[in-house]
Amino acid sequence: MGYAASPSLPQTGCLVESNPLTCIASVLCAPSLPASALVASSTPLPNLAPRISPLLSPQDGLLPAAFMVGLLASSPIFAEASKHHNAFRLIGIGLAVWTAAAVGCGLAPGFVPLLLCRMAVGVGEASFVALAAPFIGG
Repeated sequence: MGYAASPSLPQTGCLVESNPLTCIASVLCAPSLPASALVASSTPLPNLAPRISPLLSPQDGLLPAAFMVGLLASSPIFAEASKHHNAFRLIGIGLAVWTAAAVGCGLAPGFVPLLLCRMAVGVGEASFVALAAPFIGG
C-alpha cells in the first residue's frame, strides 16, 4: 500500500510508493517557506529527502527496543530508591534525565548517539512509571 500527498495541499514531492517518513520530513524541514505557501500555493515544496539519511530496518527496530531496555531496567531502581529518598525529588530527576535525553535525540549526529539517547529517554520515563501512579488522584 502506498502513500500519497493530499490533493488539497500542494505537492511535497511524495510519490505514491514513497516512504511516509520522507514525505513528513520534506514538509517539516522546509522552514524557509511561509505558512501561506503550505496552504494556498500550488508551488511544489522542495524535496529534502536526499538530505535525510533513512534508518535501515534493523536500526528502526532497535530504537523502541532501546527505550524499553532503559525503561524496564530503571523502573525497579526508581521504585527501590523511593523507599530511601523523596519520591517527588526522584520524579524531578527523572524529568531532567528525560528532557536532556529528548534534546539529545533531536541533536544526535548518528545512529549510536540516537540509540543511547533513546535508552536514556526510557530511564527518565521510568521515574514516572514507577513513582507517579500513587500521586494521581482518581
